[in-house]
This record gives sequence, structure tokens and C-alpha cells, in this order.
Amino acid sequence: MSGLSEAERGTDFETRLRQLKLAVAAMPPLPEPEAARAEEVRVLEAEHAAAAARVAAFRKTIAVLPPPATPDALRARLKEGTPEPPETISYGAHASQFYRVHRPGTPEPWWVVLIIHGGFWRQTYNVDNACIHTVAPALARRGFCAVEVEYRRVGHGGGWPASCDDVGAALQHCVANVAGLSERRVVLLGHSAGGHCALMCAAACEHPPRLLVLIAPVADLVHAHERGLSDDGAAVLNFVGAAPEEKPDLYALACPTRAGIWTRLRSDVVLATGDADADVPLELTRLFLARLDEGLGGPRLLEYVEPAGDHYSVVDASNCAFAEIWEAAEGVLRRPGL
Repeated sequence: MSGLSEAERGTDFETRLRQLKLAVAAMPPLPEPEAARAEEVRVLEAEHAAAAARVAAFRKTIAVLPPPATPDALRARLKEGTPEPPETISYGAHASQFYRVHRPGTPEPWWVVLIIHGGFWRQTYNVDNACIHTVAPALARRGFCAVEVEYRRVGHGGGWPASCDDVGAALQHCVANVAGLSERRVVLLGHSAGGHCALMCAAACEHPPRLLVLIAPVADLVHAHERGLSDDGAAVLNFVGAAPEEKPDLYALACPTRAGIWTRLRSDVVLATGDADADVPLELTRLFLARLDEGLGGPRLLEYVEPAGDHYSVVDASNCAFAEIWEAAEGVLRRPGL
């Protein structure tokens, strides 16, 4: 600007001054101090409300286990009171595709225990007469949401793989449709043939159960067939549809030991059998225990319980044998798992 005359410098200064004044006039007014503080408070309150909502949502995902108890105290607690009547819910079109929900008297969310009854997959045995009917109301009194699962059995749409598929479908439907439940808080409890179905379901689940409680499971179909267990020795034959030597490919899928089930399990396991079990002989459960102990991979927990009792007393909730098994189950749930 050194080359400009004094008059030109004056004109340029006036022009720039006018532009500056116009720019200042176009700026939004500064907020009053009180208004600025009010806006800051509003923002902070909104952030606090959002954080509180996240905390509340997180708390709803935490289900508190009941306090620990000795087998004697647990047995007494399982026998207390009159349970509320369960709700029956269908998960499919077939008459056998339903489950019964026994809700606890404690606030949700809950741990859920899906109970799979036995009976060597035969239509004769159902949720009411398969000797395990005392377990669901007892576990509800203990503070768990207990769900009795019915499924298609041999002769009425069941057999391999339909019976096992039904257990998986019931699990998915239950977690999705019963308030207070989560796929992260699932226990599958299976007795006898129900133990087989629970095993196959757990191995196929996208979201595996936290714990499997297998009570006298029919875990080796080939040995069970060779021993001629139940139904005049034809229970396994009727379930699979053929003998092992006739359809070895079917047994490679349907038999937990032939399928190497332990390589696909992502759940902790409590395995139990009565020391006087004549229906699923003790040696079969011990053989499966050895396979599990050798092959169960990853950070899985495995507990074995062998209480005094036969095939039926171990699933009678008033019996000390079941209390011993369930104490082991709760012990596993309290330790770090999945």
C-alpha cells in the first residue's frame, strides 16, 4: 500500500471498515449468561438421562442366582410352598410341540432351566408321567424360571432327528417370547432320553446354553442298542429307524459318542447318574464321562455326581439325590464359565 496516495489510502480504509461493520452486524448475538448456563444444564441433563438409561438396561441383563445352600437345606427349599400354575405355550403346530413355564416369585430377569423329560423317546411318556414332573415347580420355588419341554416322540412325528430338533425349536421360541429370559442365562436339564436330546441340541445351538445338566443320559446309542435297553430292546432301533450295522451313517449323526459330541460342546457340563441305575446302566454313564473328560475342549467345566439312587429317584425333587445334583449345577453357575 506504500504506492497509494493519501486519498486512496483513506478510501481503502473506509471500504474495509464498512465491510467489517457489515460482518459484525451479520453475526448472531451473543447469548445472555443465564441462557448459556441453561443450555449447558440442558445438555448435561440429557447426557445423564442417557447414561442412566444405559445403566438400567444393563441391570436388566443381570440375573442374580439364589444364595448357596447345602444339599439338606436345598432339599428343604425345593419342597417348600405351593407353586403357581404354569403357563402353556405352543412353539409349533403339532400337539406335542409346547412347553410349560413355571415362573419364580422373584423379580425378572431370571435364569431359565429347560427340562427335557425321558422315556426312551416313546409317546407313552410325556411331561406329566416321565417321573420328572416334580423338578420344574421345585426349581421355580428356588428362584429359577423352569420350563418343561414337550416334544414329538416315536410313532407320533418324532424320532431322529425330529425329537432333537423340537428341543432346539422350543429353546429358541422360549428365550424369544418369555419376558425376563436371555440366551446368555440358559440351563438345559435332560434326563435319560431327554439327556440325549439336550446334548444334541446344545451341540447345534448358535448360542449354546451356559450349562448342561445330564442325568443318566442315553449318550451312546450304539451301546444302548447292544444292551437292548427298554421297549423289549428296540428303543434305539425305533428312535433311529435302523440298527447301527444297517445305517452307520445315521448313527454317526445321531449318536453323541459316534459324532464326537464333546468337540462341538461350548457349554459347561454336570453329568450325574444314580449308583443303582438299572435302566441306563451306570457303566454307560461312566464310559461317557471318560470320553467327556478326555475330549471336552476349551475352558469348559465338567462335574460328575454319582448320588445314591436309581433311575427315577435322581429326578425326584424331594429326594436328596436330586438336591446333590442341583447343588453341583448351581456351583458351576457361580464359577467363571462362558
